[in-house]
Amino acid sequence: VAFSQVQAMDVWVGGNGVTGMPVTPTATLATGSLIYQLQNRVIGDGRTEGVNHSFVVGLSSFSELGLRTADNSIGRNLYVGGGGLRDLSASAKVQFNPLFGYARSDLKLAAGVTDYGGAATNFRSFYGVATYDQPNWSVTTGYAKAVSKEDFNPLKGPFASAAVKALPWLSFNKNKPFHKAR
Repeated sequence: VAFSQVQAMDVWVGGNGVTGMPVTPTATLATGSLIYQLQNRVIGDGRTEGVNHSFVVGLSSFSELGLRTADNSIGRNLYVGGGGLRDLSASAKVQFNPLFGYARSDLKLAAGVTDYGGAATNFRSFYGVATYDQPNWSVTTGYAKAVSKEDFNPLKGPFASAAVKALPWLSFNKNKPFHKAR
């Protein structure tokens, strides 16, 4: 649950390097935007410490690219010294609406990949997602196939999220992966 002042509900960055809610993506895009997010934890590894940097850029009216670094042990150089999780990856999403002439439709459909590349691929998933987007609310549902580290990959199986903008200065967001967290 998050309360914040926002101007639009469709440009959030998740901990996995794509736009959406904290863990689950949405079918909307960061068109024409460059977004940066810093988190003081690595979502999905079951630990509390760490640093997660996410950059997302809207490349066109139908695509976005995300880059992410995550490390829960910042006292090491490259892959030497101390244990812990380290991840460097790229994520991408393609929205189908503009490709088929439905750019103005309220129902958005997209597919994407998280954590593609990097020497330590800890969170790779492929997903399909649908978002019904209105000016003051949106709902999203989708399905993700975790390809690596299924024990702690946060994006796997069915998921859903909802966002409500009750007042111009107040938003309420709820994110729900349907799998049991470990």
